[in-house]
Amino acid sequence: MDERGRTFTAHGWRASGRSAAVEAGASETAANEHGRWSKNSTVGRSYERDRGELADHPMAKVAAKQQVSDSNQKGE
Repeated sequence: MDERGRTFTAHGWRASGRSAAVEAGASETAANEHGRWSKNSTVGRSYERDRGELADHPMAKVAAKQQVSDSNQKGE
């Protein structure tokens, strides 16, 4: 439970991870592999959420931190 009293489910973590990966430019194949869907599955798309819906989700912060780290490693 977070400071606002919201609970987080495994399904929510999976959806936010998929959404963050796709938003960050991951291919559908890569997002499927990460979410443990088959490479050509379209099921993962149903887990994608609108960014505004996830902006306050803890995984959004993880994704943002990873993007900064990746940019630093690439020298951007």
